[in-house]
Amino acid sequence: MYADVPNIGSIIAQTQLSEMLIGKAECIGELPKDNGARICVSDKSSNKFTVIPDKNRNTVISRLSEMGYDEHTARQIMLRAVNGPDPQDVEEPAEHFMTSNAELANVSYKMQENGIVIVREDDEKVRYMCIEKGTAAKDIEKALTENLGIKDKLSVAECMRLFAGKGIVEIPEIHIKEAAVTKLTDAMIGIKRLDDMDILNKDKGFVIMPINSLDAEKLADIGVSEDTVSAIRNSLARSERTAGKTGNLGELIAHAKDAIAKIPEMIQGEKAKVQTR
Repeated sequence: MYADVPNIGSIIAQTQLSEMLIGKAECIGELPKDNGARICVSDKSSNKFTVIPDKNRNTVISRLSEMGYDEHTARQIMLRAVNGPDPQDVEEPAEHFMTSNAELANVSYKMQENGIVIVREDDEKVRYMCIEKGTAAKDIEKALTENLGIKDKLSVAECMRLFAGKGIVEIPEIHIKEAAVTKLTDAMIGIKRLDDMDILNKDKGFVIMPINSLDAEKLADIGVSEDTVSAIRNSLARSERTAGKTGNLGELIAHAKDAIAKIPEMIQGEKAKVQTR
């Protein structure tokens, strides 16, 4: 559990740092072979780095001098390394999914300037994935399953909902009568009443279910009528047929919106037929 890994953000940073440096930059001094806390200093301008095995001030300054730093700069770096970061630099703890979903119990995330890092811990290893803002939804969905090992379709949908709510990915929303519908993944959709605003960020009245198996009872519990459920099913069926013909998501969304926009006209047309009879 993450209670046992309070410094998960630091673990991620260390892993990213090693991937960036090992074999790609010149190492000054030997890499320590035993376990324990270390000081790592990387200089991008010279493409050099060093890993210092202890916090002895003279040892740190000596190694930094080998990297080419002058005495003043080496001392400033040493003080920062030995005394720790300024309070302003201490990172915020990773956040957890607010869900009862068992598969996401060991999944955490941390926002970054240009995206999000999502971490999954199990008995064997800790896996993480960095997602940049604007990444295609289909690519994220695939990576969650293949790279992070999240297999359950509901779990993937909950992840995609979070990413949309955090502005990482854009997920189109369409309105069908009193319901707002979002296609979270290829297999799952989210549905909420339109009068319960902010479909992606509030849990009240929001349900996620398979596209091909809408639960009318659950939808009735959040105030979505049977007529609307039928309209959603019809819209999804039309969208699927369109997708099969075009394979273009933009055209699919446009088709769905056009079909929904015509619903009032269809209703009026049916009324006119009845009155004529």
